[in-house]
Order: sequence, then structure tokens, then C-alpha cells
Amino acid sequence: MNQHDLIRELRETNSSKIVLLVADGLGGLPLEPGGLTELESAKRPNLDALAREGVCGSSIPVLPGITPGSGPGHLGLFGYDPLEFRIGRGVLEALGINFPLERRDVAARGNFCTLDASGKIIDRRAGRPTDERNREVCQKMKAIRVPGCEVIVEPVSEHRFVVVFRADGLGEHVHDTDPQAVGVLPLPATAKEPDPTSNTTAELAKRFIADAERVLKNEKDTNGVTLRGFAKYPHIATMKDVYGLNCAALAVYPMYKGLRDTNKVFSGILARYTFSASVASHGQTDRASGELVSGNYFDVLGVHPAVGRVFTQDDDRVPGAQPVVVLSNSYWKRHFGGDPSVLNKVL
Repeated sequence: MNQHDLIRELRETNSSKIVLLVADGLGGLPLEPGGLTELESAKRPNLDALAREGVCGSSIPVLPGITPGSGPGHLGLFGYDPLEFRIGRGVLEALGINFPLERRDVAARGNFCTLDASGKIIDRRAGRPTDERNREVCQKMKAIRVPGCEVIVEPVSEHRFVVVFRADGLGEHVHDTDPQAVGVLPLPATAKEPDPTSNTTAELAKRFIADAERVLKNEKDTNGVTLRGFAKYPHIATMKDVYGLNCAALAVYPMYKGLRDTNKVFSGILARYTFSASVASHGQTDRASGELVSGNYFDVLGVHPAVGRVFTQDDDRVPGAQPVVVLSNSYWKRHFGGDPSVLNKVL
């Protein structure tokens, strides 16, 4: 009996709630040899209290000695053995930007990089271009045509983009072309095993990379690309099915949205970012705390408005859409006296 079948037999219905906080990247490294890490240097009374009063242990997401990427690492934390349930980074990135993958597609995560005159990588992330610059360069690559398949290029963020190879008979077992080092040439796209379908994908990727370098040769920093995480859309049982949990996740980076959309492992994943702002109304300006949230924020949390409407996913899909604000109940009553006529006013 596998682990998930055993859990299905042992689980019991109850009303308890669980918070799983993933402090991704919290550990860090010392800035100088023998120095302290960020976490060691920080004031951490709450974390210390949790460690002191709770139960501590170690987690091995995959196997001892293996450093997992973000996708396998998080799947392990959520109770899915990464050796059994494999979700490639390309699929996660594509779903994270709401790209409609088809079952025959092979998606890869792309990185813009900077190449020197000899073709060696001198910056694996091309100086981390702005999102606007990312979109400009991706637009140029949309002109690439590769015989034998449809090629779709979509921007993600900074140096990251998604490329989707769409055709029948494509395999996903292709080596990454990012050597994870500078001062060396990008690696060739090759099949991981003697698989004709994956070899076809590798040849298509080679052609795409060559054409991308041709299209981008006059770009100052973003004159090369590397591809990693070649993957097809997998089938994974939901956490509701396995654990009997109605799950939601708060996240920012698009890859986590991809985890949501990979056969709905979560009931929903939402994004939020806190900020402070000056709010002008009734001739006065006040400081207020706010959150930038994804369009599905209130839907995932099951929250309904007292008046008016909350955000919807359509608010995410329209580039440059007019920003809208949802006021908290306390702010509405404190600053507007609970007056419903505040609807459709400009703040």
C-alpha cells in the first residue's frame, strides 16, 4: 500500500485548522567566512518561542544529500513524494501565469542570460531586467518559428520566461541547458535517455535557442537564453482527496500559483503583498496599511462584501486595468461612517 492510500484509510473528519508556514530561503549564508547568517543575526523572539515551546525536527524533502529545486521541495513539504510525483519547473511557471497548457505541450522555464563574444555566459540572469524589459524581449522572440511545432513564448518576471513547444509526440525528458555557472558555454539540449519523443523535443529546443540568440544578438544584456525544467502536464491527486483538507495558500511568486493549478493540489492559492500608502478623501490625507492581492483572494478565503463587490480573477487578466480598492469594514466605518455611497468614488 502506498503512502497516500494509507492516509486515506487513517484520516478522520474533524474541525481543526492547520497553518503551514514555509519560510522559503530563510536560512541564508554568511556574508563573510566565519560570520553569521541573516537568521543568526536577526532578533527573533517569536521564532525562538515557537522553537522553545514546540516540537522541532528536520525534514528531508527528497533524499539525504539531494538539494531539491522549488517545485520538488514544496511538493515534499505538502506530502507528495517528489520521486513519485514529478512536476517540472516549466509546467509550474506556465500555470503560474495562467497559461492554458494542453496535454501534448512541453513547457520549459527560460532564463535570459548575458553571453560574451565567445558565447560563454557572464551573467546567468542578464542583470535581472525589469518586467517591462522582459516583456519587450519576449515580444521579439515571439517571431521565432521552429518547423515541426508551434512555439509560444510568454514573459514571467525579470529574467524569467516560459517557452512552450506544442506538437504531438513530444517527450519531456530533456536535460537543462543552464550550466549553473559563469565563464562556460550553455549546455546543449539533449535527451536524458534513448527516447525518440524526448530527442524530438531536444532538437526543437536547440533550434529555438539558436534562433533566440540570432534574434537577440544586438541586445546589450539579454543576448542569450537557457532552458530548464522541461515538463508535460502531470496528474496529481488533490490534498482534498488524499488528506481530506480544504486548503488555500497565500503566495506571491507565480510558480506557487502553478502548484495550485497542477490538478488543483490546493483548493486555491492566492497572493498578497502588504504596503503603506497615503489615502486622500474629504480633503484630508491619511496614512493607511493595505495589501496588493490577487483577484481570487476573497473567493479563496470565502469572504463576501457588505456592499459593492470584491475582486475577481478578471481583475488580474486585464493589463493596465483601473485599480480598484476594497475597504476593510473598520476603515469604512471609521473614515466614511459606514456610508454605502462611498462606492465608485475615487480615493
